[in-house]
Amino acid sequence: MLLRNLWIVLTSRASGRLSGLVERGGTSALKVLTILAISAAAALVASAQSARTSVIKIVAEIQRADYEGNRPELKSLYEELTPFVDDKELASRVRYWRGFALWRRAINGGNESVGPKEIEEDLKAAVDEFNASSAQDPAFVDAKIGALSCLSYLIFMNQKDPARMQELIAQASPLSKDAKAADPDNPRLLWVLGPNIWNAPPERGGGQDKAIETTLRGLEEARK
Repeated sequence: MLLRNLWIVLTSRASGRLSGLVERGGTSALKVLTILAISAAAALVASAQSARTSVIKIVAEIQRADYEGNRPELKSLYEELTPFVDDKELASRVRYWRGFALWRRAINGGNESVGPKEIEEDLKAAVDEFNASSAQDPAFVDAKIGALSCLSYLIFMNQKDPARMQELIAQASPLSKDAKAADPDNPRLLWVLGPNIWNAPPERGGGQDKAIETTLRGLEEARK
């Protein structure tokens, strides 16, 4: 498809000149143009493959840094993905993993002496990245789940600010609804819902027993 599109562009731009050359016996010009088109297409394919390989490598490093609780490295890797955010083929997943890096950096910050302001900034930036991922690929449920988790933490952190809480709840509610409708058995979704259910009153389907049940179900789904 890439080669075909490139061929159309090149030939349409040079159609007038090429037709004159061919009429004068310039068959070699057509061969040259074909070689150029193939070479350009091959270069584009190689560049795309190189970008994908680089992103996969960075993603693996993000996962390792998360496991190790390496917050500085998570921030650095988030920035390393910046050159790929405008890549149409990779943008949705690049944005997701940028969000993931900041999300996990914020969560890992809870295990260290990190100020709430810094954690909140990471969570807000992660929400922006997850939302950008969803905009690129609305069917990508994990991006919505990531945003939902970040918003849940932000809601908890802003309990003393009712107006801010309501603003965050208004953002989180449709994400929760969409994720449940699209992939109700998604393990990460069930794990994200667990703490929310824990803090919800029993009359709203919450409580510790329900939260534990939901979290364990997520573990079972992950094992399948």
